[in-house]
Amino acid sequence: MALLLILELLGTLATYTFAPKLINQLHIPPLLVTSLYDSGCMITIWLANHFLTKQATFWTFDRQQVAGFFKSLTGKRIFLILLLIIYFLLSIMRHPNQLLEGLVDGGCTAIVEEFLFRGIVLGYLLRVIKPSKNQSIWLAIILSSLVFAFAHLGNAQVQPLLDTLFQVLQAFGVGLLLAALYLKTGSLISSMLLHFLIDFNSLAADAASESTAYNSSILVSTVVSIIVITIFFLLCRALLKDKHDLTLLNRPLDINN
Repeated sequence: MALLLILELLGTLATYTFAPKLINQLHIPPLLVTSLYDSGCMITIWLANHFLTKQATFWTFDRQQVAGFFKSLTGKRIFLILLLIIYFLLSIMRHPNQLLEGLVDGGCTAIVEEFLFRGIVLGYLLRVIKPSKNQSIWLAIILSSLVFAFAHLGNAQVQPLLDTLFQVLQAFGVGLLLAALYLKTGSLISSMLLHFLIDFNSLAADAASESTAYNSSILVSTVVSIIVITIFFLLCRALLKDKHDLTLLNRPLDINN
């Protein structure tokens, strides 16, 4: 697992160090570079996992769980789904010219990072810790979220260090929720979709901040980070309320099983 994380770190450093030079010299479209880089990362991580860590990852949903979800659709759940759809549409409407960039960049990042940090890292920690108690599950979630958060330190090459540190804090909160969602559904598709929505909106927010003279103060950034972590922690707790309803724990976590 350590090798996978090192490869991810080296890939991130290479992206921010060499990719801009390569784009300028060869006039390669940035979206093409992003797609090729993420495809290379995905293949490398899959090969390393297949031959080294041998961690089983799961993509499909449990049929009974899906059927139960639609049968139990309440007005509250429908309202939440509509809110997510509106949230996504508003992100598009704010910056329609960056739709393709958001789809490609956000989508590729979500697939690679969820496969690595939730599929492999979280799965490996659950396999090693062998959760029989709620405390063990939380330990695996927190550790995998910390690894996910610290992986964002590489962004310090393209933005101020202080901004990166706040991004790391918020990424920890996001990691908690994504880990809980993967545990609950037993499918990486669910965490990938949520990760994509969060990243897509972040890309739109970054574009907005670049087009204005607005700069967050340390106090504002700290408050926002605390709010983000608190909200995602509470959502995480809600998803983990019933340990017996966590689909991932009922699946073989070893690729050889």
